[in-house]
Amino acid sequence: MEKKNFPSVIRQMIEDKRAVQNYIREHGTLKGFKNDRIKFARPF
Repeated sequence: MEKKNFPSVIRQMIEDKRAVQNYIREHGTLKGFKNDRIKFARPF
């Protein structure tokens, strides 16, 4: 069950990382970045 869901979790982490990078690029900081959906994964 967990293994079937694994690729979507990885994909979600990559999308979240991209969203954070885009926010930093636009605003120069992570201050004010709000997205409760994002869970930072280690070690990424």
